[in-house]
Amino acid sequence: MANKLIMRYSIEPQIETSDTAIAGIDYSEYKIDGNVGVHGGSQTKDYHQSDACKFTGVLSATTTTSVSNAVFEGTPRVGTLPATVEAYYVKFDSKIGSASTVTVSMVYPHGDVVGAADGDGSVSLTAGTITKSHTLSVGDSILIPLTAEAVANCQIKASAYDNGVDEATVTVVLIGD
Repeated sequence: MANKLIMRYSIEPQIETSDTAIAGIDYSEYKIDGNVGVHGGSQTKDYHQSDACKFTGVLSATTTTSVSNAVFEGTPRVGTLPATVEAYYVKFDSKIGSASTVTVSMVYPHGDVVGAADGDGSVSLTAGTITKSHTLSVGDSILIPLTAEAVANCQIKASAYDNGVDEATVTVVLIGD
């Protein structure tokens, strides 16, 4: 029997519909956006328990770097780093000082990049890389479902780091195959 990895996600857009002051305190009322509604879903995959790890700690990298113990203070990894990643999760837990954002990046090395058109208008596709980045503030998290990507392509950085002065504490989970 295989272990199950269940990834859940949802979206709930809300529109501010009124602003009321009672006894000097402002209250806002929100309603679900009628144009969009609420949506959610999940995705289930199999995984082996020896292909999952978690890092929890202070992020010391201020340049985009692959997730490993080297981008944290100390050695925060628990579990085994997977050979390939099927789920990349990051949560920006807390901060001190000016470490105000964490950037999560995913490098897709096998993306096709459109080359220049030649004289007859033909366009060529060449192998290249595409990097997608997401900026998180304190309390934000992101889950990136993947299909067998290299750990080296899961990258992260803090906006600032100075030991004991500017620190971003994050949780990173890599689960794969």
